[in-house]
Amino acid sequence: MAGRVAYWMVILAGGASALGILNEYAAARLMELILVHLPMAVLAGIILWAFRWLAGYWSRSTLVAASNEGLPYPWRWAALVYAGTIFTGIALVSELTGVATSLIRSAFLIVLAGIVLLCVLALTPVLQVYLARYEGKATQRADETLR
Repeated sequence: MAGRVAYWMVILAGGASALGILNEYAAARLMELILVHLPMAVLAGIILWAFRWLAGYWSRSTLVAASNEGLPYPWRWAALVYAGTIFTGIALVSELTGVATSLIRSAFLIVLAGIVLLCVLALTPVLQVYLARYEGKATQRADETLR
């Protein structure tokens, strides 16, 4: 990986020096744009890589927690956490780079509201069953304590 990055850096540096020799306005403007936007692109790549790692970690944790709690379809919960984390990373990078900020912000809020609504609708029957099971155990323990 490092070898490929070094190879392409050498190729880009050679291309930049070749464009510099031409001394054309368009070549100078192109180099200026590349040099201005390259750090932002590298930072966006690092942030997306970090969010991908974080999404994998959180989705694995969600899978384990949902399996331990006996929730139905734990892999769906893990996939939802993974997709939500990746989507949050994309929204953060687009906000940072200034690419379609109002569109991304609106889409992010709409999707976030949909996820919250979906979770509420999906968790209502699950929580009812879980709480009924918990109440049954608590009532049984209380009865045993009173005897």
